[in-house]
Amino acid sequence: MEVEKRRPAVKAAVSSICLVGTVVFKEKRNVIRWFWCVMLCSVIGFSSAWAEEIQLENGDKMDVKILSEDDDKLVVEHPQLGEMTIPKSDLKKPDPPNPGLFGTQFMEGWARSVGFGFSGASGNSDDASVNGSLAFSNSTKSYRSNFQARYFYSSQQGVANTNSFTGTYNHDFLFGDSPLYIFGLARYQFDEYQVWRNRIGANAGVGYEFLRGANYLVSTQLGFGVAYTTGSDDENNGVIEQRETRPEGVVGLVGSWKPFKGHELSADITYYPDFADLPRFRLLANAAYQIALAPIDGLALKFGVQNEYDSGINTRLPVPGSPPAPNERFQKKNNLKYSGNLVYEF
Repeated sequence: MEVEKRRPAVKAAVSSICLVGTVVFKEKRNVIRWFWCVMLCSVIGFSSAWAEEIQLENGDKMDVKILSEDDDKLVVEHPQLGEMTIPKSDLKKPDPPNPGLFGTQFMEGWARSVGFGFSGASGNSDDASVNGSLAFSNSTKSYRSNFQARYFYSSQQGVANTNSFTGTYNHDFLFGDSPLYIFGLARYQFDEYQVWRNRIGANAGVGYEFLRGANYLVSTQLGFGVAYTTGSDDENNGVIEQRETRPEGVVGLVGSWKPFKGHELSADITYYPDFADLPRFRLLANAAYQIALAPIDGLALKFGVQNEYDSGINTRLPVPGSPPAPNERFQKKNNLKYSGNLVYEF
């Protein structure tokens, strides 16, 4: 059965306007604007959920409101034709989910999406920011796989102050209907403005799904791994590049929820205790809310927040009244990024 949600173009345009003000946030007061923008877009998507499109086997399409449905038929209300009963045998069969790329079997069954967002200002200040994302995911009865890549870049007065990339691959081995599973995760991080330049992490362990339903999933994870970092915060001033390998634990909480069709909330938080230097630790948290848009099928608006706290970073504060030395950077333990972008599923 081919049934598609359709939202009026005006509402989709309003949702897109929200994107302009929510691409990258650098001040705390903008968090309030970001929150209300998400709420507005959620209301827009929910209020328009009644309008649906059905496609018949002969190719004809109709905008209707579905009144009831059973195994054999749909009862719908048409704006001009009134109430109608349509046998499901007259409806077009849905296309198989996630067909392969370019008419091949490559990436068949994988959900795929790419996202992009930007903002800028010129005049009293010259600011620019860009963020992009790429995601692949697949799920069967025996495993779940997920790959995500994210890039952030921003500049102020023509000087770059953010340039980072994160790529993560997660694989869960499932055991039928059991809530227990085994997970493995690999992550690569690049950040030009951290005390390290590159970080490679790998960890594995056991997960347990303690809340599981048709539209939600919450699980906890416990395991161990290793983190390898290279780089230095002061290489340009003659400091020798550092290379460091540290064993660490993994304690995580992962969740996702689809409150209604076209909307999805996902979040995770992971605590990494440093076994080589307790009580040193890292805390990595991510959250995202995605809202499907129309009339373009596969287009969505996504808001995200990413935060990493590293207790092992030695913070340095500038001396009052004296300018920083060339290439000198002052590190913070907390690294927080907000983003908003348009996402297209292909």
